[in-house]
Amino acid sequence: FANTIVPINWYHQGIPDPSNIYCPFYHSFAINPIENAGTQYCPIFPGGDHERLKQNIKGAALNSAQYAEYVPENIFADDQTSFEKAKDDTTLLQMFGGLQSVINQWYNAQRYGNIGRYKDVKDFIAARNFQAAQIAAMSIVDTTIILQNQKIVLQIYLNHYYDENSTLPDSSVIAQLEAIAYQTVAQGGEAVYIARAMLGIDVQDILPIGLRNAAPVNKEIGTEIQFVLKPNPARSKCIAAFNCKANYLLVEDMLGKQIKAYSLESGITNYSINLDDYNQGVYSVKLIVENKTIASQKLVVIK
Repeated sequence: FANTIVPINWYHQGIPDPSNIYCPFYHSFAINPIENAGTQYCPIFPGGDHERLKQNIKGAALNSAQYAEYVPENIFADDQTSFEKAKDDTTLLQMFGGLQSVINQWYNAQRYGNIGRYKDVKDFIAARNFQAAQIAAMSIVDTTIILQNQKIVLQIYLNHYYDENSTLPDSSVIAQLEAIAYQTVAQGGEAVYIARAMLGIDVQDILPIGLRNAAPVNKEIGTEIQFVLKPNPARSKCIAAFNCKANYLLVEDMLGKQIKAYSLESGITNYSINLDDYNQGVYSVKLIVENKTIASQKLVVIK
């Protein structure tokens, strides 16, 4: 996309700039070159977003067919993202002309391999089918770092974060999640983000790996504090479970605006949060003792 005369302005804030020939449409939010290429905001692909997704699938299939010598970690993310889009919208697999057999072969290889099993687990979780999700998770063969991480986080999620009846994770489980959460995403895959969400931590990816765990959201005061939201993501309700005395729960949006405050009776170790009045989005749930935040977790609400 290089243009030495008129650089691409991916962060245009709405002031028309007709000379920016690569991105002639404007919007109030920042334009991401990966997510918005091919859309109305940056129509690099004349066929729109659907055509962009088809090109991604074609690229993944050809890479698998022509460059088998690539290490699995380098091509896994491409295959996974493209397959999941194709499985959710099978029209993306049509009309590839002479490459159709290559596309079909690639899709079937993913569908009945580890990538397809991983997608099955996520679909079963979304459908609240715990038993099927457990079976599908166990069927994943962890032959790469990405697959190993995915299998670990899925099993931890199903055992400790799935719903209000799940048991709290112990220190060994937390250690497993931390080992994944502080990896680079390129090496560890999507599971890195899932582990961070379950731990409720923000990792500074620009820091060297050895320094990344210097800024966790949850802080230990005295004894180890455990604070878990189950299920997470959640739709209608979420259970906040903790192992310490607390005065109240504070819920804020990602801009720091207070949404709700829930008073906690003395001696209780869990609280049911009704999410009917919540909009879809990400919230910060803080555990408060004597007007101090002793632990916090991110809560994802889906509708």
